Amino acid sequence: MLNGQFQASTFNARAVLPKSDNDVVIVSFARTAMTRAKKGPQRNTAPEAMLAPVLKDVLKKANNLDPKLVGEICIGNVL
Repeated sequence: MLNGQFQASTFNARAVLPKSDNDVVIVSFARTAMTRAKKGPQRNTAPEAMLAPVLKDVLKKANNLDPKLVGEICIGNVL
């Protein structure tokens, strides 16, 4: 349960807990283009090379958020 961020009483907006320094906040999201795994045009592209434009897009969508204000980033992939 995301490091205890959620409690049974908070589901379905039944209760709002006080703010905490370790609250989970989703500011934005983005993704890379989809291609065929190991056969598509991005097969030789390093994940870091694909991640840079994604992170720039997330910051832009978040009203040009100052990267220095970002405390933590969670990244996931499917393949």
